[in-house]
Amino acid sequence: MSNYLQTHAQTQRFVGVRSLLRVVAGSIINVSSGLAFRGGKGSTIYAASKAGIIGFTKSLAQELAPRIRVNAIAPGYVDTDMTKGLFSAPISPRGRELTTDFPDKMRDALISKIGMGRFGTVDEIAQVALLLASNEYITGSTITIDGGLVYE
Repeated sequence: MSNYLQTHAQTQRFVGVRSLLRVVAGSIINVSSGLAFRGGKGSTIYAASKAGIIGFTKSLAQELAPRIRVNAIAPGYVDTDMTKGLFSAPISPRGRELTTDFPDKMRDALISKIGMGRFGTVDEIAQVALLLASNEYITGSTITIDGGLVYE
């Protein structure tokens, strides 16, 4: 739930003073997740908090328009240190790797479900953020950027 609470707290800092609303114009871009739309085994709280960010984004967009636009990005798997850690070999209780080919098989199985055949990049996520920051008409939207990830 901290995902949602942190988003809410940061937004309150930005727009919390009513007098600022008279002079401030800009854009708020929240970060959700593709799991907000599809859920995931073992990700109940994470998926719920990211779905909360989408509802928060839509409501806040209505409250702050037309001066401040509020949108969200919902990335799928992005090639970062965090996702690399998801595919490290599992460790036995005795501290030894259980298998050496597990991470590659797991990553390959996931990539096979992504239409673009790879994880996204940080730069690709940044390009979507730049679009949302620069377009003066988009508000209340969530853009999913997951390379066409499909769950069966």
